[in-house]
Amino acid sequence: MSLLLIDVGNTAVHWAVKEPAQPLGPMQSHVYLNEDLDTLPARLWGDTIPTRAIGISSVAGKDMTTQLQQWFIGDWGVVPKIISTPADGNGIQNAYLEPAKLGSDRWSAMVGAFQQNSTACCVLDCGTAVTFDVVAASGEHLGGWITPGYRLNQQVLSGQTAAIHFSDRHEPTKGLLGRATHDCIDVAWHQGIVSLVRQTLQASGLVEVKCFLTGGDAKRVQALLGEEWCYAKDLVLQGLAIIISQD
Repeated sequence: MSLLLIDVGNTAVHWAVKEPAQPLGPMQSHVYLNEDLDTLPARLWGDTIPTRAIGISSVAGKDMTTQLQQWFIGDWGVVPKIISTPADGNGIQNAYLEPAKLGSDRWSAMVGAFQQNSTACCVLDCGTAVTFDVVAASGEHLGGWITPGYRLNQQVLSGQTAAIHFSDRHEPTKGLLGRATHDCIDVAWHQGIVSLVRQTLQASGLVEVKCFLTGGDAKRVQALLGEEWCYAKDLVLQGLAIIISQD
């Protein structure tokens, strides 16, 4: 049966349709920040042909998730499956002492990455926040870290300083030392992320790791990380499809 998969983040929503025995369809995205959330579902899916099933990963809060669930029940007559993060599942053992507190987007991305090769893997997701998770070949989630994303980093600095101005550049500043304020900020964020990723992988002791990169700002660090990194913009939805299909 056809399946609508939805990844609800803190500022944007991403979705795609998975047809039986077919690859995941094209991912669509919409930034909903500062929009009327009451009318959001109708604007995004009001003209979509209803699917037989819906899977949702949401880190946007209970109100947003409940609103989506109620809209699909009322308009499509379909009860969405809202995934929560388990202690273990799909071959992965969650490292969190309180498993449900690991974001379902992080869990879905790990499932999507691990199920592709069933080997050691890591996922760097550059969204509103930057998250990084490492999974051993045994399926043991070794843990991860979270730090502000590119735009959130700018917002924090602008909210606490009076004289810092930003550019909307997309290419990382070359070199390790900036010669303008926006360059200095760019260098610190880009090189900080890349350096922390490399240090984490080195400390993990894993020899061969398949590395995945996803999220809206992933392209900002891709060139700095190297060609061995696999960019998969729909990695969360790939994992969500696996979770829902095996549930």
